[in-house]
Amino acid sequence: CSSDLNFVELVVRLHGLPLIARLGDAPPAGSTLQLALWRRFLRGSRKVVANSKFIWNESARYAEVLNRQSPCIIHSAAPSTLTPAVEPNFSPARRHVVYVGQILPEKGVFELVEAAEMLVSRYPDVLFHLVGGSVFTKPAEAAIRQMLVDRKLTERVFLHGWVGNARRYLACADVHVAPSTCAEAFSNARSE
Repeated sequence: CSSDLNFVELVVRLHGLPLIARLGDAPPAGSTLQLALWRRFLRGSRKVVANSKFIWNESARYAEVLNRQSPCIIHSAAPSTLTPAVEPNFSPARRHVVYVGQILPEKGVFELVEAAEMLVSRYPDVLFHLVGGSVFTKPAEAAIRQMLVDRKLTERVFLHGWVGNARRYLACADVHVAPSTCAEAFSNARSE
């Protein structure tokens, strides 16, 4: 529940409009104040929808109002882009393991690098590619880069940074990994 949400709620209520709450992520259980505001927001909503059954069930643990109604699920569509897909320069003589996502600890990228360290000695033809990044992930990216140097993996694990359309990375991968260590509210990993 953010200050933007509170502002929108205020404007909608002042104009007497019906409020439909869309749950796109887990409840803000880490903050008593945010959780109270979130609950108030849900109680004042005419309808509540969630983007997945997981999010509905997780939210119902914190909001009794959800237990008194049937779940309403409207799945989010996987993101699409008009940006041309980036063609990776993958050697066909190698096997490529690809991760596409946020470079954050909760996404399992540190565990992926640890696994890579174990696997590269057993499989000399395997390369790992981490695709993703933003201004918010710079500290984790720096830690991963240092980890690669310390473990002598700079020639086997590559950070490609943010890519506007990473579909070709996935298409060229021998293996796609999604090693999240947290419950994913609505994972965008899917097969095509």
